[in-house]
Amino acid sequence: MNLDESLVLWLSERWASPLLDPFFVWLSDRWTFSFPLAGWLLLDSARREGKRGLALAVFLVLAVAFGDQVGNALKRVVHEPRPCSILEVYEEGPGAGARRACAVVGNGAVSNHTLNFALATVLVARSTPWTGWHRALALATGLVATSRVYLGRHYPSQVLAGLAVGALLGILGAAVACRLRLCIGERTASRAVVDPPRPADAIPHSHRLAFLLLLVVQPLVRAALQHAAGLELHFDEAQYWGWSRHLDWSYYSKGPLVAWLIAASTAWLGDGEWQVRLPAWLAFDGFLVVTFLATREVSGSLRAAWWATSLALSTPLLFLLGGVMTTDALLLPLWTLGLWGAWRVAERGEPAGWYLLGTALGLGVLTKLSILLLPLFAAPLLFLSPGARPTLRTMHPWAGGALALALAAPVLAWNASHDWVLLRHDQGHLLGPDERGNLLELLLGQAAAALPLVAGVAMTRLWRAPAGHGPRLLWAVSVATLGLNALKAAWSKVQMNWPTPGYLGLVLLLGARAPGLSRPGRNTLRATMVLGLALTVLAHFPGTAGLRGARDPFAEMKAWRAPLAELAERAGPIDFLLAPRYTLASELAFYWPGRPPVYLAGESGRRMSQYDLWPGPEREAGRTGLFVSLRPKPPETLDRAFSACTALAPLPAKTRDGKPVRTFYAWRCIGYRPTDWPAPARY
Repeated sequence: MNLDESLVLWLSERWASPLLDPFFVWLSDRWTFSFPLAGWLLLDSARREGKRGLALAVFLVLAVAFGDQVGNALKRVVHEPRPCSILEVYEEGPGAGARRACAVVGNGAVSNHTLNFALATVLVARSTPWTGWHRALALATGLVATSRVYLGRHYPSQVLAGLAVGALLGILGAAVACRLRLCIGERTASRAVVDPPRPADAIPHSHRLAFLLLLVVQPLVRAALQHAAGLELHFDEAQYWGWSRHLDWSYYSKGPLVAWLIAASTAWLGDGEWQVRLPAWLAFDGFLVVTFLATREVSGSLRAAWWATSLALSTPLLFLLGGVMTTDALLLPLWTLGLWGAWRVAERGEPAGWYLLGTALGLGVLTKLSILLLPLFAAPLLFLSPGARPTLRTMHPWAGGALALALAAPVLAWNASHDWVLLRHDQGHLLGPDERGNLLELLLGQAAAALPLVAGVAMTRLWRAPAGHGPRLLWAVSVATLGLNALKAAWSKVQMNWPTPGYLGLVLLLGARAPGLSRPGRNTLRATMVLGLALTVLAHFPGTAGLRGARDPFAEMKAWRAPLAELAERAGPIDFLLAPRYTLASELAFYWPGRPPVYLAGESGRRMSQYDLWPGPEREAGRTGLFVSLRPKPPETLDRAFSACTALAPLPAKTRDGKPVRTFYAWRCIGYRPTDWPAPARY
């Protein structure tokens, strides 16, 4: 049972009563609650402001009607069930039997009730100074959201998705209302303001030395932490190492830059774990440099630059991703470089900004296609910015775009000759609802993983757009990136690292704001940064918190080398290895003694990987192989693929404290006969 279902059942079993049932039914009924509340608001608006207030109220009704249609469209796309259609507790209703029959199966996400109330609340809050209505609508939104879960009409994640979409539509609606001159008076809510840019402080020699020392110490601290924690290669790192042994212009799921850097590092320094990870550690140094320089220019303050650097170091999500050689480690400096370039164009109209943006995009495509979200979200603000508009009539945007295309050419050419498989893979990630949404888990996990940034946003009120075209661009790109991931999590699983680019603009803005906080505010921010560092250390040594074995958050990065060496000794001489999934195949390729060829075979329903584009085991005809799996039963195809197979004893893999994290099952087989193994079922 997932967290969504647990919360629904807890609310229904713990709080269900004959008194609450009719109350929540009333809140969820549009004819007895929503429409009368809307009528009251309409009359009060007319009483307060006459025709203008009435016009704003009518606009609000139209905006809510539009939002309702957006919610219906999302339901047709997502097709998620309501909890009352699958959880037995709702079959007969609670105490008083006031709950009504469940609605049609397959239309649970998003919650239109919460979407509409959130839209109305945000629109009224941003277009009127009526604090009484602000509070009343916010309270009504919270109660209606609770009622939808209590009545079993929606899961908490579906309600949160409705709140997110409604809030976004409310912001857009308020902007349109103000453009139509329907907004009432001046909004009293304060805005997070970044000081206008001024000539940046010079960097004293002592600060340069201190920063250089930081860049030297950071990789050494990482190496020591990871060695002490016993962290071996993650399967993604092992996969990219495998790519580096078959250099190409691109690969199935990512661009070639990660493989190229691993190939260079291991060729110069040797083929080990730290050599594979060294490019990531140096890329994080590059991220710190770009963050420091960009914040110094955005704020004009050297103190702000140090604050931003400290936030980058103390945010667990950013620090941990900078320690493993995956595409995210490379995306950190490239995305930040692109933001810096876009800021320079929007704020100052500097042609050089287009070239920074083009360089970041081109190298980003060589890394990970999610970099394309940056220009997608930044483009509208660049076209609307008075500073950027004059440059649009020059050659610089075109030259920056040409630079990006030239750098990205290897990926484009390779994919054109491989049926655009990389685009198909990313399309499957973006649209494929292959797993249930995890919005609630994502929000809770992000709150801990980005703790200093979450606290900083709360203290500086950066949930509202800052002043200035450049800062507003940084803010909008961050909010849009985080919002897209939250929206996707409403119907499909989102990995913890995917929202990371959304925090990078906030690092720059928070760094710029931090020196202007009051002393208690700065001390509070420092305290969250210390807590973030503590969480980072705890993640490396989870045993101190009782998280051992399979409960260890880094269990996938432990107990590979020694168990596989023992398994190799048991298996004896073999010519090649077979594995059912690319994750296990990648670890076998790196850690198996002698490093024989590894092939992917044996499991239906799996996703495609780079192994499917490389030659298969058909060239191993007549030879001896070992099929290794993490499941106790071999695939049916195995017996047809070999003359004979012998099962080896299961081998549990244990961490340093003796806790098992996985069990290896293996079959030694002789006389391989080329066989048609099950093809991948999805991208």
